[in-house]
Amino acid sequence: MRFKYIIGLDIGTNSLGWCLLKESEGGTIELIKSGVHIFPIGTIVDDVSNKEKTKNEQRRSYRGASRMRYRFKLRRNNLKEALDSLDMLPNYTKLFKPHSKAEKKNLPNYLRGQSLELYKLRADAINPAIKIPLQGIGWKFRTK
Repeated sequence: MRFKYIIGLDIGTNSLGWCLLKESEGGTIELIKSGVHIFPIGTIVDDVSNKEKTKNEQRRSYRGASRMRYRFKLRRNNLKEALDSLDMLPNYTKLFKPHSKAEKKNLPNYLRGQSLELYKLRADAINPAIKIPLQGIGWKFRTK
């Protein structure tokens, strides 16, 4: 009597199922052995919320954040180019005064930043009596 052996596989993303069948010449099929192997590294468990997240899902969320950051920077650059072509951006060399390291050490912390003129423009925008130059309006569009 001759036997025919059949191996059945069920291959998934996080598990592997298998079975071994024996078929006789008469057509009877007998299950010899079967089993399952689950891959433990298919998911990542968050320590804080105890929620499982697949590695692909985590990778996809990182890629999405990277795309959003790239698109944000692209929109900012496009806006800057559009405002520059309309001559609505201020001259940065006039607005920012470069400080040497020695000068920065003598300044208080709130004066060490270079964007004081930006806050002055924002404060002037609230007061309707003060006329804001066209370059100041372009500066307002460019910032968040």
